[in-house]
Amino acid sequence: DGAFNGNASAFEAQGTGIGGTSDRFRFVSTPLVGDCRLEVRFEPPFSSQRSQFGLTIRESENPSSPHVSLLISADSSGESERPTWKAHLTARDIPGAETRVGAEIPLAAPHVAYGRVVRGFSLRLVRDGQRFTASIGTKAGGDDWRLVGSMELPMRAEVLVGAVGASRLPSLTTTLTLVDLQIGRNAP
Repeated sequence: DGAFNGNASAFEAQGTGIGGTSDRFRFVSTPLVGDCRLEVRFEPPFSSQRSQFGLTIRESENPSSPHVSLLISADSSGESERPTWKAHLTARDIPGAETRVGAEIPLAAPHVAYGRVVRGFSLRLVRDGQRFTASIGTKAGGDDWRLVGSMELPMRAEVLVGAVGASRLPSLTTTLTLVDLQIGRNAP
């Protein structure tokens, strides 16, 4: 199901992704209480050009759970061979509600070419009370962070945090490679 080489880990993910009123995805998580900071680098190749992957903070593993997520995904409504890739900050406010997009930015060359992610992305999701802030970087080590957006969401203190992935293709998986996943408390 997964592999770890000391710095990078790979896992297979299936499902329709995070969105709508119910989610289907692979979740690599840990429980955490209070404010936190999540960082990871995702490296291609991805075995599905429809992959959705990122970081999430969720109240539970329930598919309709409230969440805030920073996701990289291809636009499923556009061109099938050359989808447009975006970074999205999304949230579901209450159980079973529709997932909303709070902010998004398009991803472009040289990290996306011909509808494929060809270079890695670093992602950061920070919780500070009820404020969630998402950033994306293109360089390893994330020294070029770009704000995707921030949003307020009332969420209980005890949550599940971690990396998510989905193939967004029926009955098929995608392989996702995470480098240097870091989950911890915010700096004082």
